[in-house]
Amino acid sequence: MKCALCDRELKQTAHWIGGQAIGPKCFNKRFGAKKISSHVIRNPQEDLFMSYAQTEMKIVQWGEKRKIIQNSNNMAQAIKTLEEVTELLESIQSGDRKAQKDAYGDILVTLIIGCATADFDLVECLNHAYEQIKDRKGYLTPQGVFVKETN
Repeated sequence: MKCALCDRELKQTAHWIGGQAIGPKCFNKRFGAKKISSHVIRNPQEDLFMSYAQTEMKIVQWGEKRKIIQNSNNMAQAIKTLEEVTELLESIQSGDRKAQKDAYGDILVTLIIGCATADFDLVECLNHAYEQIKDRKGYLTPQGVFVKETN
């Protein structure tokens, strides 16, 4: 198998994007050389600190091992995301904070896997969204919903 980015023969796969294998060197060059997030995620079971990029890579590798990324598609993952959003709404309605935390995490997992199947990078999508909203003006409704001004 060859790396989709550099065409080198792979001894191991670090990442799958859109059903294509990416080698560890290309993956590290793409994700490790730039700062993706300053957020640190604590894993209390292993007492380790993982960056967002490390966590994202573990999720993609998890999806790869289960052949989700290679055999799924972004529509299937969008439907899965909708299921997880429904669970989040139910947990908010019931006041179950543990279930809310689980649902937020599950939503992120489905978004990461969905982006990988669509050959997108979730952080690039997030940055794109920020560029769209950063100068947006609007108002907050009494229910706490931001409504953008229309031009």
